Amino acid sequence: MKQPYTVVGLFNEGSFCELVNANSPQDAAQAALKKYKGGEVISVFAGSHRDLHGPVQLPREAGYVATGGVVCPFCDAVDIESGPLEADGPVATANVECQKCQRTWTDVFRLVDVILEEKR
Repeated sequence: MKQPYTVVGLFNEGSFCELVNANSPQDAAQAALKKYKGGEVISVFAGSHRDLHGPVQLPREAGYVATGGVVCPFCDAVDIESGPLEADGPVATANVECQKCQRTWTDVFRLVDVILEEKR
């Protein structure tokens, strides 16, 4: 039986929050992605969250990570510079600075895959 789900996500023009009637959270996410082609679902909530509908403002951190960390999370400038990676176990960090607004932050990386090379 279909029930309401609120789907929150990102697409090339910004963010979206869509109320979808579906059989499951997965079906709701797929229905929202049909409307927002090229989009990415961040969260699916059971029920109608009327206060969320329409354009939503994601936290700076979520928007920065979801878009691949290519623009400053403070001023949206593309002129950002990253320092060297510093590894500590399964996590690596890099200090980043925006050349436009001079704000700084730290990118956090986790190992997600490995590509093994054939022995030569």
